[in-house]
Amino acid sequence: FRAGQHSVCIIAVSKTLPDSYWATTNFAGTNSPNYEQIHDAVKECSRRFPTFVFIHWGGEGTRSPREYQTSLGRMLIRGGAEAVIGHHPHIVQPVEVYLGKPIFYSIGNFIFRTLPPGSEQEGMLVRVQLKSPQRGTRYTLVPLDVLNERVNFEPTTIASNSELPSYGFINRLKNCSK
Repeated sequence: FRAGQHSVCIIAVSKTLPDSYWATTNFAGTNSPNYEQIHDAVKECSRRFPTFVFIHWGGEGTRSPREYQTSLGRMLIRGGAEAVIGHHPHIVQPVEVYLGKPIFYSIGNFIFRTLPPGSEQEGMLVRVQLKSPQRGTRYTLVPLDVLNERVNFEPTTIASNSELPSYGFINRLKNCSK
């Protein structure tokens, strides 16, 4: 993938779907590689390009990452990923900076059917600004209003004085840079 003057490698994987969604030799579906396959792909790509891993993982509605998310996220950073960006729980989970690189465990919802009334609706964008190797890469979290009853499947950024759930999270994190 080319972004401005930079070429980057983007790897997308899923670790949460039931077996019935997985591809087989006789059935088209989602690739659910094992840890070694993901690590090897990251290692190979990161030799030539900044590598970003997007991963569908974690438990729906859970605030904390599961143990496998932490170990896999850290393994991918050690393998050369610039960042790991997770999604699936439908709410925002913490960000960890590991070896100077971020693991966004869950950036919440984006465009998805709204969960039952009264449930939290959170979503974040991760803005990545690639710089020179000496200056690093800058990551900015942008809170989104993702309540479809209000935004009609068109997520919008949240004003800085908002009381919406996503903005409360951004107040705790602000920006992270490496």
